Amino acid sequence: MKNNQLIINCPIGCQSTLYETNIVLPTGNLLKCSNCGHIVSSCTHDDYEQSLQKWNSSEGTFPGKKDYDRYQQVITKRLLHAKKLIQQKNLPKLLDVGCSSGALLSIAKNCGFEVFGVEPASDPAKTSQSKGFNVFHGFLREAHYPDYSFDVIVLFEIIEHVITPLQLIKECERILSPGGIILINTPNASSYTARFMKGRWEGFDLYKMGGHVSFFTPGSLSVMANKSGLKIKRIETRNIRFYENGQVTKLFYKSAKIMAQLLAYPVKMINQGHDLLCYLSKN
Repeated sequence: MKNNQLIINCPIGCQSTLYETNIVLPTGNLLKCSNCGHIVSSCTHDDYEQSLQKWNSSEGTFPGKKDYDRYQQVITKRLLHAKKLIQQKNLPKLLDVGCSSGALLSIAKNCGFEVFGVEPASDPAKTSQSKGFNVFHGFLREAHYPDYSFDVIVLFEIIEHVITPLQLIKECERILSPGGIILINTPNASSYTARFMKGRWEGFDLYKMGGHVSFFTPGSLSVMANKSGLKIKRIETRNIRFYENGQVTKLFYKSAKIMAQLLAYPVKMINQGHDLLCYLSKN
């Protein structure tokens, strides 16, 4: 084990041995739980803190003009499905954990939610607040929301950044109303993409992805849900990739991208995509 290594035990509470995988990154080999198969980074605390600075800007994770329309379509579809699952409550309350500069909050408001946010990075939190959103600057546990405060809690591209995801999900369960839904979107560490690309996949990259250290599979996500008293309502994956842009020639990259597009539907059908989406429910 490295000096000052960030994660030394399975972060979803298995208390099992972590062993080195053959996935090699600049920060060292990724580590895997011998019980649940959860994968974690072998980076140090200093590596982690430095990587998180990527998101501390006024625009945060707000998508560019080129990507916004697609982002809006995808988020709207997911939020409206969550709304159906909670049986269309009148102005349901939604909390976006890691709301950054408020892109999702704007869409959720248009979908008929009363919106709230939590954001630990100061600059994007200020941007969200300047737009008039009720955003707490800090970590979720520091907000001290009362029990049963929210009908929908969103964790999109968040749990892979968190050192103690089980604690985060348990806190979400506490503040979620009965019948409520938690939406999680995270990279799928057991996907065909992860298996083919291994250390070449940006999903595993600490610095390019600004703090990715905890990598879930449908199985390890189910383990965490059970430990938190939640049930998986729906789980799906999508997309496959063989190369990142710049790793091969432009012609080869375009050919591989076409192949990935052709395989996208069958990969989705067998839940082997690298983009993992999960709806958790509270009875």
